[in-house]
Amino acid sequence: MNELVRHDPAKAARILKATRELVLRHGVRSTNVSEIARAAHIGKGTLYL
Repeated sequence: MNELVRHDPAKAARILKATRELVLRHGVRSTNVSEIARAAHIGKGTLYL
């Protein structure tokens, strides 16, 4: 677990884009981690990294 997490700029951009679109469409209180992960095509755990 002491390995450094490699930052992937393309993945980060997908996460931000998906988050922005979901928040604009549904509002911040109605957007959850599962929806963001699904829209960004990543696992939920990846968001926490």
